[in-house]
Amino acid sequence: MDIEAEDTVVLVRQAQLGLPWSMGSLAERARQRLYAYVYRLTLNQDLAQDQLQETLLKMVQHISEVKHPERFWAWLFRTALGNVQHYYRDKARREGITFSALMRQRKEDYLSGDYDDGLDRAIRREMSRAIVKAMACLPFSYRHVLMLRCFEQLSFTKIAEMMDCSELHARVLFFRARNSLGRQLRQRGFDEDLLVQQ
Repeated sequence: MDIEAEDTVVLVRQAQLGLPWSMGSLAERARQRLYAYVYRLTLNQDLAQDQLQETLLKMVQHISEVKHPERFWAWLFRTALGNVQHYYRDKARREGITFSALMRQRKEDYLSGDYDDGLDRAIRREMSRAIVKAMACLPFSYRHVLMLRCFEQLSFTKIAEMMDCSELHARVLFFRARNSLGRQLRQRGFDEDLLVQQ
């Protein structure tokens, strides 16, 4: 276990004992780590903020139920996922996901880099837009597993823990999601081989 993980375990145990400063530190650490994850799930800045607040509230209310503090992050990510799924199920808005201007700009900034070749930059931007649009067309579970593997760079063992499934199921879901993303990209005129092999 690394130092940050050990520190988190200590904070969880202290928060379970009711030490208010530890809960504040834990909430701030959780806020920083969870926002990007929830944002990628919802693809909407305002909704991500709302869902993040819901998740942090549940964390505060149910911290005493965390039986294994070393698995705190898996518990918290599952809680966030459950909140987002519950929102979409109740509102029946899965098909209405749109990308904000901020998301598009952040993607462009991320992919533009410091390249001298204007054509290369334009191609990267176009590819970024295509991937963002293709991801929006995927089922929620596919987006989720792709984000855990590609953005969070988690192992299949960790993904299985977070999704509360077997490692084999996590692998199968990821490869199906990647294939589905490849099909979406082909429909947009891109070669699916552009997807990085994970």
